[in-house]
Amino acid sequence: MGVGRQAESPHGMLNCVGWCLIRLGRRDEGRARCDKAPALCEEHGHRHGIAHTLRSLGELGLVTGRYREAVGRLRIASGLFALLRHGFAQAGVLARLGEGAHDLARSSWERAVGCTGHSTAGPTIRVLGQLAWLG
Repeated sequence: MGVGRQAESPHGMLNCVGWCLIRLGRRDEGRARCDKAPALCEEHGHRHGIAHTLRSLGELGLVTGRYREAVGRLRIASGLFALLRHGFAQAGVLARLGEGAHDLARSSWERAVGCTGHSTAGPTIRVLGQLAWLG
């Protein structure tokens, strides 16, 4: 789901604006926007929005050194993407989870390869390269 697609809803807009602010270095303001999105998504039954927002917050946690928080949010996002049968998004989350928690890297990346369904997918190629690097 691209940024344009997420921004079609109020909760998606919160996540997108939050993530853009984070990327611009305005992390506290971005986190505040993203933090509001899951409750709004839940109110509207939008599980994709919850998963995408948790992924954004997990990414932010990795960037700011909040690894425990990040790993928890990324694991929940991965589980939601699995339930929603969104293999590419799940593979991306698992690959990122492996980058952020090196003790989980091999199992996360191996699971990511299985999520995409075929070996030509971008996340799969990235994950295979990371697995080769681990040896």
